[in-house]
Amino acid sequence: MMRAMSWIGALVRTALFAAIGYYEWRRLVRDPGLRGAPRLAATVAIGASVAPLAASGLLRGGGVPRLSGPLAWPGFLGWAGFALVFAGLVAVDAGR
Repeated sequence: MMRAMSWIGALVRTALFAAIGYYEWRRLVRDPGLRGAPRLAATVAIGASVAPLAASGLLRGGGVPRLSGPLAWPGFLGWAGFALVFAGLVAVDAGR
């Protein structure tokens, strides 16, 4: 039973990161109407910041940087940038 709850928690965390990643992509890439190479570069940058978070959420529960392995520090730095961008977007949206 506890193992199933662990998987459910990991899936919920991954879904949350994916939803926030989509929100950031929508606000930074789709809404301004980027086209061509800038759109691709921004999409890859957002995907690169979300991928270690999603992978660490699925591979092992717990917080970054406790995950031992190659995703620890890139995941932590990606999380920090991801959280700062998200907080800035929410602040700007609240002000509109």
